Amino acid sequence: MPAEVRLKSEAVQELSKLKPYRGLFQVAFEWSIVFTLILAQKFLLPIWTYPITLLLIATRQHALGILLHDAVHFLLLKNRRWNDLLADWLVAFPLLISTYGYRREHFAHHKWTGSQQDPDWVRTQVPHYTQTKSSTQLFKKIALYLAGVFSIRDTIEALYTYKLSVDLSKAANISRLAFVAVVLGIFYHFNLWWDYLFYWFFPMFFGLFGLLYFRLKAEHEGIPATKYLNTRTVIPSRLEKILISPNNVNYHLEHHLYPNVPFYRLPSLHSKLRELDVFNKNAQITQGYFSGFVRELSSVTASNSESSTGLQKSE
Repeated sequence: MPAEVRLKSEAVQELSKLKPYRGLFQVAFEWSIVFTLILAQKFLLPIWTYPITLLLIATRQHALGILLHDAVHFLLLKNRRWNDLLADWLVAFPLLISTYGYRREHFAHHKWTGSQQDPDWVRTQVPHYTQTKSSTQLFKKIALYLAGVFSIRDTIEALYTYKLSVDLSKAANISRLAFVAVVLGIFYHFNLWWDYLFYWFFPMFFGLFGLLYFRLKAEHEGIPATKYLNTRTVIPSRLEKILISPNNVNYHLEHHLYPNVPFYRLPSLHSKLRELDVFNKNAQITQGYFSGFVRELSSVTASNSESSTGLQKSE
């Protein structure tokens, strides 16, 4: 952490205090929206609204993933064993990953942000991530994600290459087997196979991966080298907050600076940091995803392209 943005220890301790009921309430809230959307689509809405329902469910899957991210940092519950158990059963296992596997990968991202040892950075060094030289190309990639073109590859990479679902601890494996047994029993008894496919798997495959792609690009790409930690904070519009950055995930620079602060205190952390002139000068604070981030990404990409062309001419 840059020494000049270190807050007083008393302030950090206060911001790091956990409210377990707050995290559990948010998990229940996100699931309630998912079930409401499913019931509305099944019994009230016409079939043509299904794509909208699919996308909205994907945004709530994304929101649950952000809460899992808090659990990975042991910020859901004070008791770490219960933290992981509830995170697995309520979020990670339904999303086909595990808290244990995600933590192993994510802590490496924090330690080696933007380097060859950062699994998130390595994951983006493939053509469908790096070849984005304009806003048009960016939105074409998002459209391809929403069509499921890149979803199979990303699923395999997440589950196996980056070990979010393999090489788990013995406890995690036992817990997952128990979860699968319970879920299969419920699906069999109530005949929910098609419901799972249409209202959970399809939103993941045709929606969630596109949202994750866009957010991952926004967190660490198109940032000048002089800015803190190669990490961006985005101030979203109300619509962007629902669609792209639920549960305060937009305060990503703040999270990298103080990863022990839970999601519900990140706005307060942001306010305290904005009181420091040096933070305001060196932090990458972007206004909006569709406007600010897209413009910055195109600008930095164009600048890098011009620099590369100039270097080739000089050589």
